[in-house]
Amino acid sequence: MRIVWTVLFVTVPVLSIGFFVAAPFMNWWLPENLSTIAGDIDRMFYVILAITGAIFALTQAVLIYALVRYSREDTKPVYFHENNKLEIAWSVVPAGILVFLAFYQLPTWGKAKYVTQIEGKDARFVAMVVGTQFDWRVRYVGLDGQPGKAGVDDDGDGVVDNWTELGFPDTDDVETVAELRLPANELVIIRLTSNDVLHSFFVPQFRIKQDAVPGMMIPVWFQATKPGEYELVCAELCGWGHYRMRGKLIVQERDKFNRWLEQLNAEEEAVR
Repeated sequence: MRIVWTVLFVTVPVLSIGFFVAAPFMNWWLPENLSTIAGDIDRMFYVILAITGAIFALTQAVLIYALVRYSREDTKPVYFHENNKLEIAWSVVPAGILVFLAFYQLPTWGKAKYVTQIEGKDARFVAMVVGTQFDWRVRYVGLDGQPGKAGVDDDGDGVVDNWTELGFPDTDDVETVAELRLPANELVIIRLTSNDVLHSFFVPQFRIKQDAVPGMMIPVWFQATKPGEYELVCAELCGWGHYRMRGKLIVQERDKFNRWLEQLNAEEEAVR
């Protein structure tokens, strides 16, 4: 029976390490990479995975050695109260790894989250996304490419074509529910907020995840690289209907996106 348990405890970690090594080559860990920032985030993920995987392999190797080396019935156990060198090692090494990761992730975090990263670039404000129990409401900049009426200070705050003018009456701005459409291969900006509780805007293929906070208007930017339809979900437990707070993110070529805006604008005009 001792041999059976030894084989079991050896087989499980060996298979785990095997699947761990094979997973990146089989694309088991992450969905398809479909935005310009996704590659940086994936690299950071795999670096962390390699570190944790190496530590797991080392600890399992020690465990297997102990099982084999000390499984004989005539082995006499040895007890000791403390080992200062070992305690220092398992404190210093994890601390060093955490410090390394803290500095390693800064460029990726800055590229994804610091608004200064997109200043001076041709980034277009496309829509405002509002999380509400339990759906996503999207208000788009119209065909003129500006919130409200292009060249007009709609809200009287002294700033022309500011995002706060989005959706004013008699403009070409349009709205959808649970559907966000964006042009492909363009750096786009959306502004994210919530009407009630915390929500989390999450598109796995783009590696985009950002909390929507009541009272805050948070800019989110990314560049989708492949037209298609993707799932937009809420990744924050936001109430009893959280499970159904899902939407579609549709990426289209610019001409198709413009035609869709024209059609939606015409439909909204017909019912005004």
